[in-house]
Amino acid sequence: MTAAPQIAPSEVDASPPQAAPHPDGDAGGPTRLGPGRTVPGTRYRILRWLGEGGMGVVYEVEHLDIERRAAMKILRTSRDTNPELADQFRREARSVSKIGSPYIVEIFDFGALPDGRLMFTMELLDGHGLVDELDAAPMSISRLFPILRQMCKGLAAAHDAGVVHRDIKPENVLLVTEPDGRADRVKIVDFGIARIMEGKRVREQDAAGSPHYMAPELCLGLDYGPAVDIYALGCTAYELLCGHPPFEGERVTDVLRGHISEEPPPPSTRTREPVPPPLEEVILRCLGKQARERYADMRDLEAALCEAQLACGLETPWDDLPLPEVDPERREHLRPLQPTPEVIVATAETPARMRWLLAGALTVGAVGLGAAFFWPRPAPTDHASDPVDLAVRAAKDAAARAHYVYPPADDPAADTAYRVVLGLEGGEVGDPDRAAHAATALREEFAQTLTRLGDRYWELPAGKPFAAEFYAQALFFDPDDAHAQQRVGLTPLQLAALRDQAARGEFSEAELRSLSVLEPLSHEPPERALQALADQAASDTPRSLRHAGMVRDLLEANGVRAAGAKSRPAPSAPGASDEPATSGEPPEAEPDPEPAAPQTARRGDAAAARARVREGQSALRAGHFAQAERAFHRALAADPGAHAAMAGLSDVAFERGAYEVAAKWARKAVRRAPRRAAYRIRLGDAYLRVLRYRDAQTQYEKARALGSPVADKRLARLHAKTGG
Repeated sequence: MTAAPQIAPSEVDASPPQAAPHPDGDAGGPTRLGPGRTVPGTRYRILRWLGEGGMGVVYEVEHLDIERRAAMKILRTSRDTNPELADQFRREARSVSKIGSPYIVEIFDFGALPDGRLMFTMELLDGHGLVDELDAAPMSISRLFPILRQMCKGLAAAHDAGVVHRDIKPENVLLVTEPDGRADRVKIVDFGIARIMEGKRVREQDAAGSPHYMAPELCLGLDYGPAVDIYALGCTAYELLCGHPPFEGERVTDVLRGHISEEPPPPSTRTREPVPPPLEEVILRCLGKQARERYADMRDLEAALCEAQLACGLETPWDDLPLPEVDPERREHLRPLQPTPEVIVATAETPARMRWLLAGALTVGAVGLGAAFFWPRPAPTDHASDPVDLAVRAAKDAAARAHYVYPPADDPAADTAYRVVLGLEGGEVGDPDRAAHAATALREEFAQTLTRLGDRYWELPAGKPFAAEFYAQALFFDPDDAHAQQRVGLTPLQLAALRDQAARGEFSEAELRSLSVLEPLSHEPPERALQALADQAASDTPRSLRHAGMVRDLLEANGVRAAGAKSRPAPSAPGASDEPATSGEPPEAEPDPEPAAPQTARRGDAAAARARVREGQSALRAGHFAQAERAFHRALAADPGAHAAMAGLSDVAFERGAYEVAAKWARKAVRRAPRRAAYRIRLGDAYLRVLRYRDAQTQYEKARALGSPVADKRLARLHAKTGG
């Protein structure tokens, strides 16, 4: 199920025309569905099309009497033409409806259209899938622990009801934001291949599921039990840490062989970020080859996660989750994880973390009263989220790119975190009370981050000028920060003038280019930040001589030397097409990589990378996918910023039918070279194959704005497919 709204559907939904009508249906064919129509035999009116999955189409609907909005999933084919698929669809509805967990999508109703297609309604979720988090891997540990704990709770409830999900993966876990603003509430979806246990096992000789997350017993077609969901959860956690699952290969059989007979490399060996040993131990135990080697059940696994979190000394916004029901002695050892209960009245001055905990406690109480699924929802809009949620997301996206106060030099009109916060505080966005609350939390978060960055460079040789820049930005968000005030050296009048300039966005291009050094310096850890700065300094980005001298002093004082200047990209060959390899034609000849975004790894050898890219493109045109893949990976080893290699890996994955992987590499290429229309087309093609039509449309439109000659053709094809 897709939570984000997509482009409008056609008047008749996507059912195959050969579907035989049910005897009490329309003689002329499938039941006609579309926005504004009432679904026959129900009290639901269709508001908009949300998306589609492998089995059905999903609409947002509204009950005519009580005006409650829900999502309705409708099977693609009739029960008369495909009884087995219809039975599977009915099984999904029954499986989910009998579980009753706040961490699993709730089913409201079940029935059939006059043409025989089955349908059910479920709660309307406003969020995004865990799959959308993979590009930013590794996920922060403070988010990962509570997400995994909530997955354990939902799956424990499913197993108690005798249901094994059997297809846990990032695509089937949604993250939604609660009404009070707390993010990362887990909702497990898509029980389409769930199975009902007989006793404690499922006796079935098939291997349905997603290959990268299948337990060995599923791969071998053996009897299985809840332990297959534990294994899949371990694969999902592994991927969130490393950006890829534990076993990969050119063919599905290679992946299955890895699950059956190979030991997974520890996550700490496949990611640049440190992985706490207690967490790594939990994940590797989930990946045991035998079910008995894994945890006894989901409660045992959740308790192990709690113990690992305590060993890490970590607090999260979700520590108010109920402790798992394990033996009393073990449960008592977990009690320090929970916040001390106190009678507190939340005010504007209450620390942000405590406000989260209070909100969470209220939510848990609401779940206990059976009110968890009756959250008030905003009126339908063209957006996937509430305006306040969108603004918070925009502020955090800007901050992630180090655009706290200053926009990028090449897009001075872009939103900054500071301007978004001002908009929230000015009553310009959504509900004023929620907006003000969100702005307060953002101010605190950004001020703390910027002060920490200031402290980092204050202690480094030749780092004080850069520390002062970070401290000054911290004062934009928290003017009362005495620590930053003492070190920044700005008078209140100077700071007020800067705030006014930032609010109006009136920085010159020269100023913004000089301040562009702050972006690489925001990276983690410090060694990578300095290396990213060195890579930026090696490009021909213009900045003032003063800033160039300060950058040189900082790098030399800390033993980092900038590489030689990078050459400008060579012009494209005359008449070169913007059509990507995904259309079935040979991939375009990529020009030399543009000056890349600041590197987050070691210095790159651009010349060696270009040679490997050419080698990979030649192999790809010849249909030698494995050889092409190796060449593109060698290009990235030579230069981690080689976006042409990322695009090449996207093409390889697309040709193999691994469309999610193709989208991942295309997104990386777009981030490195956002003005390459060909990369936008690649990404749109991959999104189209995984039914993310709205995202595909966005990429095609951006490619058209960049002058792509094939974008209009792609958009026409998309609109013909969806009726938009």
